[in-house]
Amino acid sequence: MKHLGAAHSVAPFWRELPSIYRYGFSKDALMAIFGTSLLSQLFIHFPLLLLVPTMLLTRYAFSCLQKTAGGKMHPPELGEGFSGSVKLLLQLIGVNILAVALIIVVAMFVHPTAAIVVALLEVIALPAVFILLAIDEDLKEAVNFGRISQLVASTGISYIVLLTFIAIMISSIGILNALVGDAFPHIQFFIQNTISSYYFVIIFHMLGYLVFQNQEALGFYASDSTQQDTIRSEQKIQEARIEVLVKEGEYESALEVYRQLLPKSLSPVLWERCLTLMLAVGSQTEITRFSDNYLPKLMSRNEEFAVSKMFRSIIEKVPNYGPEDPELRISLAHTLYNAGDFKSTAKLLNNFHKRYEEATYVIEAYTLLANAIEKIPTMASKAESYRKFCNKLIKENQEKEQLQQESVMFEGFLKSSESQSE
Repeated sequence: MKHLGAAHSVAPFWRELPSIYRYGFSKDALMAIFGTSLLSQLFIHFPLLLLVPTMLLTRYAFSCLQKTAGGKMHPPELGEGFSGSVKLLLQLIGVNILAVALIIVVAMFVHPTAAIVVALLEVIALPAVFILLAIDEDLKEAVNFGRISQLVASTGISYIVLLTFIAIMISSIGILNALVGDAFPHIQFFIQNTISSYYFVIIFHMLGYLVFQNQEALGFYASDSTQQDTIRSEQKIQEARIEVLVKEGEYESALEVYRQLLPKSLSPVLWERCLTLMLAVGSQTEITRFSDNYLPKLMSRNEEFAVSKMFRSIIEKVPNYGPEDPELRISLAHTLYNAGDFKSTAKLLNNFHKRYEEATYVIEAYTLLANAIEKIPTMASKAESYRKFCNKLIKENQEKEQLQQESVMFEGFLKSSESQSE
């Protein structure tokens, strides 16, 4: 339950390059790199078996990403790095299949030049896809264009710098291979694999550091393994008390301490931690009440990616969650839409007219809903019906306003006539 509260204090990864490159020389990382390279050497005449070391290294690299994103700046142990669900690897295979299929389809039905452009865009988006896979472990979210765009926007210049370093590392592999030469093919193959595996681990470590560096914007709060707080303020004492209560299973007592702390604290991390605990042990009513207070605070920081991530966590526990206030519901829907989370936008605004009668709210909500479902292939056909409904409401609203204006004018005319007759 520990979280880092000062993401802005994390140095950009390009200022930590010496330690980042040393990451691959630690004992566990070297064992993973040399071990998979040796397996590749043994399976060199069995192409299908080469998939085994590739999958093992990929699983280890993703563990590096996840651990670094969580604030741990040392590689996972071999047992920890190679363990975990096979689901992540299957999703990664799915990403590759989708990427190749898209290029083939564009080349066949559009133009080969367009396929090259698509391939270039896929290369640019690939690091973001890996990050989303590591954070959410959800293939649909990882290939969601809106989510990818929002992640790139949230990380900003750091993402561009990361792509530059990845390009440099990949190009350097070819140079190093040329220096090795091809006099001894088997040795060359082993060295090539070792160099490639080293860079592969380093790249995933960089991806994890990018998440760690931008954790607040991404809604991924990491545990801090490096900072020692010397000031034992009252809040810190209470936070330590919460940690003890959670470990002892006294969840309601921990939530009560949070309730005392939150009114006095502006820390977004504290609110995040409270909701995380509440989602694990709280009632739906309590989660709803807390979310209505927390989400506006998160939205006020313009962290659309984090809002989307948190909203999806909330609806896992409270499937029909939505703020009761119509303005807040619409504002939340706009935030989700801007984050590329079109399904959540549609879910939030569905049947809006049955909850609220104010025409201006309904028009705004259904205009946004039409835009959202238009971007969902399975629902796009319904967008036009919502637009027609909005146009009908707009027309009725205009007629109503005109009637009210005429009524006011008529009342004014009557009063004027009465005063003249007197």
